Amino acid sequence: MHDSARPHGTLNRRRFLSISGQSLLAFSLSQLIPVNLLAEERLPDLPDGLLRMGRDVFPHAFISDHHYVQPLLGLVDEQPALVASGLDDLQQQARLAYGSPFEQLDEAERVALLTEIENTPSSRPCAAA
Repeated sequence: MHDSARPHGTLNRRRFLSISGQSLLAFSLSQLIPVNLLAEERLPDLPDGLLRMGRDVFPHAFISDHHYVQPLLGLVDEQPALVASGLDDLQQQARLAYGSPFEQLDEAERVALLTEIENTPSSRPCAAA
């Protein structure tokens, strides 16, 4: 039975469930579309190996590169000399140990290099956070 005294704009249980279902479906579909397809822009250029290193240190297979870029760009902006020297050292170690740049190594080789250097003291002072 239709209640004509109730205006069409009011929220009843049926309308709430309909809107909720549509919102849930839209959200679910949006999660299937990769962020890279939605972004018209290219990823900003990062120093060679930095994105690969970031993904190896914080591995999340289902997270787009776009989510790694902003924190890494911030790090490069805050401490460019430290990042550059650290990456140079990592690239040199990769070439000495495996004959290839860090970003071209397979995952096990990259992780072995990162594990090897994780507890070594830095030869350069870091800025206080």
